[in-house]
Amino acid sequence: MPRVLLALFAMSLLPVAAQAQLTERVHPVDARVQEDDLVAPREFHATTFLSERPEGRAALQEYHARKAAGLLAQPGGAANAGSESVGSQVGFSVYNFDTESYETIDFTLKIEATRYNIWVETALLNGTVSDSQINSLHAALGTSTPAGSYNSGQGIIVNDEEVFGMPPNVDGDSETDILLLDVRDDASQGFVVLGFFDPRDLTPSGNNRDILYLDTDPGLNNPETILATAAHEYQHLIMAAYDSNENTFVNEAQSEWGELMNGYYGRDMDFLIDLNEHGTAFFRYRADVGGITDRERGQLFTLYLAEQYGTLVAGAVTRQGANGQSG
Repeated sequence: MPRVLLALFAMSLLPVAAQAQLTERVHPVDARVQEDDLVAPREFHATTFLSERPEGRAALQEYHARKAAGLLAQPGGAANAGSESVGSQVGFSVYNFDTESYETIDFTLKIEATRYNIWVETALLNGTVSDSQINSLHAALGTSTPAGSYNSGQGIIVNDEEVFGMPPNVDGDSETDILLLDVRDDASQGFVVLGFFDPRDLTPSGNNRDILYLDTDPGLNNPETILATAAHEYQHLIMAAYDSNENTFVNEAQSEWGELMNGYYGRDMDFLIDLNEHGTAFFRYRADVGGITDRERGQLFTLYLAEQYGTLVAGAVTRQGANGQSG
């Protein structure tokens, strides 16, 4: 019996879990984020937070309404297309998780590729972010992924697009803007943001672009972390093109598996040693443990689908407009 199927079978034999009390929107970080030996910052899942706020839900609904009405920029005719080149500087509106407000941050275009652009926070080009780090990210996004990925001869961007689908392309330039920055998170409170997608960017009130945000600290200090984060967050951006209100468990399960699909590490599946968790219903997502526990369950579930039905079938869940179990 495949190990994933065996694990799921084992879960089905155990009692239903007690209901956990919801607390904050952060969870204890796992081994992927360790800034030092004494402090283990908590990983704040910013995409879930931004997408589930009333403003985020409204932005996704606005995007889909504009798309249905034919109000999005047409490919090849966007105002942004061709207007910038390497070295261009643009101010982007970015959410500050410390002040809980938006601020304008200046970015410099460093890489132009066929399917994406890489921008770096201009203030970090003082030596904090090096050309070699930017080029390494470029190679992983556009050229190759580790052995064991869906296609190791392709980068994260193409792998995610072939498996999950195409991003929204709100500005019509058919390029995703990837912004490297020191995310404004509150380190004093012990949490970090590794990367995120903000639904507001898909509307005229935001940046009106397809954007992925990737954190430089601690992200660039652990290359596999920032690459797995890119694979994860790109699925979120792609799903936004197809669904305005997907069940959080499904959305996160697809992104968590997207890391594995691209050849990066997976979760430790620590929930399997907690007998109270083995009977937890699918499609349940809890902010207090999911967190981590529900992300582990989600990754395992989508991995099971991929093992049984194939990578492309599992990825097609992202493109289903129906929500939750029906999708």
